[in-house]
Amino acid sequence: KTNSKPSRVLPTTSSKLTELLIVKKMSLRRTGQKVDNFVGLREFVREIVQRNVLRASAAKARSGWLVLVLDATASKVLTPILGMYDLMEERVSLVESLEKRRQPFPEFDVIYVAAPCEKSIRAIKADWVGRSSDMYGDAHVYFLSRLKQEQLAELGTAGGLTKRLQTLSELNLDFLAVEAQAFTLAEEEAFYQLSPAIAAGSKYLDPIEIRAAKKFATVCATLKETKPIFRFKSERAQAFAETAWRELRESTTMSTTSDKQTIRGTATVLILDRADDPLTPLLHEYTYQALVHDMLTIQGECRDRVTYAKATKAGETKEETALLNEKDDLWVEFRHEHIAKVVDALRNRVTDFLAHNSGAAQLSRGAGRDLSLGDMAQALKRMPEFQAATAALNKHMTLSHECLSKFHALNLLEQSQLEQTLATGLDDDGIKISKPQSLLTQVCNAVRGSSSSFKGERNSSPSDQEEHHALRLVAVYFVARGGRLAEAERSQILDALNPTPRQRDALLALSRLVAKIVAADGKLPAVADAAKLAPILQAALAQRQTAKQKKTIKKSKFSMLNALKSAARGGSTSSLGSTGGNEDDVASSRYVPPAKTIIEAAAYDRLPEDLYPRLPGAGTASTADDTTRGLGLPAPPNKVAAQSVRNRGGGNRGVTPPGAPAPTASRCGAKSFVGPRLIVIVLGGITYSEIRAAYEISHATNREVLIGGTSLLAPSTFINNLAGGGKKSTNSPPTSSLI
Repeated sequence: KTNSKPSRVLPTTSSKLTELLIVKKMSLRRTGQKVDNFVGLREFVREIVQRNVLRASAAKARSGWLVLVLDATASKVLTPILGMYDLMEERVSLVESLEKRRQPFPEFDVIYVAAPCEKSIRAIKADWVGRSSDMYGDAHVYFLSRLKQEQLAELGTAGGLTKRLQTLSELNLDFLAVEAQAFTLAEEEAFYQLSPAIAAGSKYLDPIEIRAAKKFATVCATLKETKPIFRFKSERAQAFAETAWRELRESTTMSTTSDKQTIRGTATVLILDRADDPLTPLLHEYTYQALVHDMLTIQGECRDRVTYAKATKAGETKEETALLNEKDDLWVEFRHEHIAKVVDALRNRVTDFLAHNSGAAQLSRGAGRDLSLGDMAQALKRMPEFQAATAALNKHMTLSHECLSKFHALNLLEQSQLEQTLATGLDDDGIKISKPQSLLTQVCNAVRGSSSSFKGERNSSPSDQEEHHALRLVAVYFVARGGRLAEAERSQILDALNPTPRQRDALLALSRLVAKIVAADGKLPAVADAAKLAPILQAALAQRQTAKQKKTIKKSKFSMLNALKSAARGGSTSSLGSTGGNEDDVASSRYVPPAKTIIEAAAYDRLPEDLYPRLPGAGTASTADDTTRGLGLPAPPNKVAAQSVRNRGGGNRGVTPPGAPAPTASRCGAKSFVGPRLIVIVLGGITYSEIRAAYEISHATNREVLIGGTSLLAPSTFINNLAGGGKKSTNSPPTSSLI
């Protein structure tokens, strides 16, 4: 039983389809748990698929085992959240591709999960039309989003299917849950044309952008936010809001008696536009997650599979592929930390771990003869946990070392500091740069050095070569100058870069975009908005930060920078301990993404409606919001609900040998948030610095902040889009999937 309520019935010539079609209302109300105890978006989606698809189908199945058939879109959605162990637990014995020829299994029931598109519907029909014998037993069909009336009618023409159809349902899961508080619509081609959109001033969406808006509606529906308040600024952000709201109304029941909102009140949807901030995707960051994605080869739709060189016992190196997701406790703990802090913490963890597990360490090295029988017995008991924990520590030690090695080899420390000066207009001492063009000589020299280093270090594939660090520095300079460069200035910097025709096109497109959108003072729209909002937030934020703390943080910025230099050269970072361990110590970057200030203002309900208006009629604040709205103050500290921690078929959860870090409740358990949910969507792609900002704001305000984008934006992708590419590179590395 799925515990679902019928909410929509579409008229069709097939009475059986009419009876079977129900929209799954993916309520957060799980048995015995309140709505506001949220386990994280990724885990929540996994539970939806297990409960409402796999277990619901298995309960109706005639045979013991099931065949799961996915189209390409469904494979993208399910692969990041389900492993083969999860599927075997739910009696799924085989996973196949809908687009490929498949062997008949008439003794097994089949589960189809697909996007409601013409191609997938035809492929499902083909399994049941014109065959002398049945392809499968009974059928259970699930669509990721709303099925149109004509699509339902076409499905009903497959007589063999309608006779064996046991389930026909819409899931509202047409998005990728990347992290606990992050998602992507996986629409790389949506809103990538930044410059044409500004030049035309059009508020109308193309078909791909409409599809992205409808996908976003499934995010709201899945979270049971059926009447959110939409906030936006740009015209195409307004068009996106209108399309998503229309789709949300058509695909969900609006009756408050049968489908109540979450108990935390009406959610706010904040729509940001990448065209207002083309600078953030170009800058280098010092956090672990950002450097891994900048320096190493990343695969997967969720960009969670990293390939790196691992040293073997024989002294050789081999390529390894590792998963970096919510099941990896060390990754979740360190991904938003400064890389120097990560290196230092990992070294201490390894030292402490080996000290607490000396017996198991000796056995693993083949030196067990020196142990007594009692010590050996205890060491043997710890061996599985020891091996799992050492493998996790070794993986992250290797990854962080490789990131720092490449970062240092490419001279990116000096380049990134120059980028910070250009982006903020302040030098290392916090003194304002009166004339950005005075940095032209430094930029040209850095470009020449970076280009030569780049060609020597990174030519493994065309997709890597596109991520040209020197090109990014020049792009940052173009933005800092407001896109208005003198001809001699432009010629000088382009001569130093010696770009390809495509790279030249990208820079000129960026220059035209920035010149059109910057204000008279040369500020980007998002930067200007952040500057207006800063005084509004100052009073609330000042209560959390004393003058002594500010002085400590300012001092720690430079100690973190020195630690990064030391770590990049293989030195010790033990000096980090002198900073006092303040969580703000990682703020060694002078540049703060303007999206952080805008999101923060929305989280404190301090976002003026004249700056970011609401979509009329889309939603109103409920009385449940009164306790947190309008205060502008941090909410009470986090309260963590108890939840069992079990091994979920992968990673190192539940394995906590002595000396190893124990999983914390904030990372493993359900969190209790205060006030309505804030959902942020960035048209044109989201960056990892903006994802990190959402987590920081959520932690500071105790308000649940979910952030996503039409795509996960890598610097190379962004530059390619500026050049008018927009299409996925055919040279991108293959992705791994369930199929």
